[in-house]
Amino acid sequence: MSDRLKIAYVAGPYRADTISGIRKNILSARNVAEDIWQFDGWGAICPHLNSAHMDGIVPDAKFLEADLEILRRCDAVVLAQRWETSSGTRTEILEARDRGIPVYLSAWDLQHDRPIPGSAAVFTLIEKRQAALGVEVVS
Repeated sequence: MSDRLKIAYVAGPYRADTISGIRKNILSARNVAEDIWQFDGWGAICPHLNSAHMDGIVPDAKFLEADLEILRRCDAVVLAQRWETSSGTRTEILEARDRGIPVYLSAWDLQHDRPIPGSAAVFTLIEKRQAALGVEVVS
């Protein structure tokens, strides 16, 4: 283990049509963060928990801007369940790609150092998952 703790950013949907849906998205992201915290040499930042249920205190754009700034300071991005349904997650994936930050499909992939190879592969995967799920992208 190196002296410096690496930080993984958990990306996935936050918003939903119901409060129950938001809670499920927060729990999904939290579960990923809990897994990451258990890996030697890794810590996690989970933006879902950072601003949980603060909807309406500031415009959503401020949360999204801050989340991207946090992501820029991280060593990896790990995707939570249903990540492919979120336009915000797509933005986070693009930001990570532009900054050379590796993106992982799961905490297991992070633990085994198996990042997604290149952004074209990510968006092909997104399109396939969306088609398989029959879902539209949401924020």
